[in-house]
Amino acid sequence: MNYKTLVQKVEREREAKQNIIMAEYITLTDIATLISNSEITSFLDDNRDGVADVGLFDSIVTTCSDMTDAFVSSIYTVPFTGNIPALIKTATLYFVAESLYARRLTPDEKNPFKKTADLFRTTLSKIGAGELPIDASVARAFDSIVYVALYSRLNDTAL
Repeated sequence: MNYKTLVQKVEREREAKQNIIMAEYITLTDIATLISNSEITSFLDDNRDGVADVGLFDSIVTTCSDMTDAFVSSIYTVPFTGNIPALIKTATLYFVAESLYARRLTPDEKNPFKKTADLFRTTLSKIGAGELPIDASVARAFDSIVYVALYSRLNDTAL
């Protein structure tokens, strides 16, 4: 590989890294519909200065968005862009709320969002397995293929 080709390859890789779409399905305003602003600040204030720590909320949202994507990535192209399915946004919202409480070491039985988040995990798992559709307007990444094999007892091979 000559120098010019190598430089072009490196530039293409650098460009691809810059174009990676980060999945962040909710905002601070969205989480404020479930948790009061004062509680949000206390959940995100690790150094106890009365102000939410910089970047912490974005990090939690990115992690929870990635978790949501992981459930359905076997069938759908993720991250979702444009019109994000309501189920994905809502599941991510509850995952973030659950995570905020978990950061303060709230036991699962006292976390007000644990049961709902678990229901979303179950639903998203079924969607990822192809048992449920995510939304009528969201196309799958590929068409499902069903393979049926019939086996012969005579020589133990497929027909």
